[in-house]
Amino acid sequence: MGYSFQETQLPLPANVTDLNGTLIFSQVSNDQRGQYTCFASNSQGQISATVSISVVVAPKFSVPPEGPIEVTESGTAVIHCQAIGEPKPTIQWDKDLAYLNENNTDGDRFTLLENGTLEIRNVQAEDEGRYGCTIGSSAGLKRADVLLVVKSAKSASNSIVTRIIIVIICLAFLYFVLVLGLKVWYRYRRHLGKVQLEDATHAPTCDGHEHAEHEPCLTEANNSSKNLKSKLRESTILEQESQVADDIV
Repeated sequence: MGYSFQETQLPLPANVTDLNGTLIFSQVSNDQRGQYTCFASNSQGQISATVSISVVVAPKFSVPPEGPIEVTESGTAVIHCQAIGEPKPTIQWDKDLAYLNENNTDGDRFTLLENGTLEIRNVQAEDEGRYGCTIGSSAGLKRADVLLVVKSAKSASNSIVTRIIIVIICLAFLYFVLVLGLKVWYRYRRHLGKVQLEDATHAPTCDGHEHAEHEPCLTEANNSSKNLKSKLRESTILEQESQVADDIV
C-alpha cells in the first residue's frame, strides 16, 4: 500500500512535508491554507480523502486608540481603532466597560465607521469617560482603551482669554526691556559726551608763547573752539534724548 499527499491540483507548498502519510506543517502562514488530498493505493485500486486547512492569525491593532483625547462640548470626538488578522477581526466599543449599543447610545451622535473608528458628534459632558475597543476573532481577543475628556465651552473660552493675557504681558515685558536698554544707552552716551567736553575745555592754550608762535596756536584754538561747540550741541541732543527716554519709562 502506498500513500501520497498533495494540495488539490497543486504541489505541496513550502514548509509542508509528507512524512510516511503524515503532513507536517512548519512556520505556518496563510500560504499554507487550502484543501489537501491524501491518495492511498494498492494492487486493488486507489482511494482518496480531502481535508480543508484554515490558518488563523491572531488579531492585532493596526491603529490602536491613543489618548487622552480632549474635546470641547458640542464638538466632535474621533477615536480611532483599526485591526488586522485572519479571519478579519470584529470591533466592539465600550464606555467604562459597558458595551455601546443602540439601547444605551444616541444613534444620531454615535457612529461606528467601517474602519472601526468611533465618531461622537455634539459631545456632551456625560460622554466623558474611558472608551475601550475590543478586537476579536476565532484566533483571540485584544482590548485597548482611551480616556475622553470633555471641556466645557466656558472653560475653553477662559483658556483663550488666559493665553491672550499671557501674550500681552510678554509683549509689555519686551517693551519695558527695550525702553530700559535705550535709556541706559542714552545715559552712557551722555556721560561719554560730558567726558569729551571736559577734555576739550581743559585743552592747553598758547599763553606764554612768542607772537611768532601764536599763528599755529590760533589755528588750534579755533579748531578747539569748533570742537567745543560741537560737543556742546551733542551734549544738548543727548540730554534731550535721555529726557525722552525718561519720559517713556
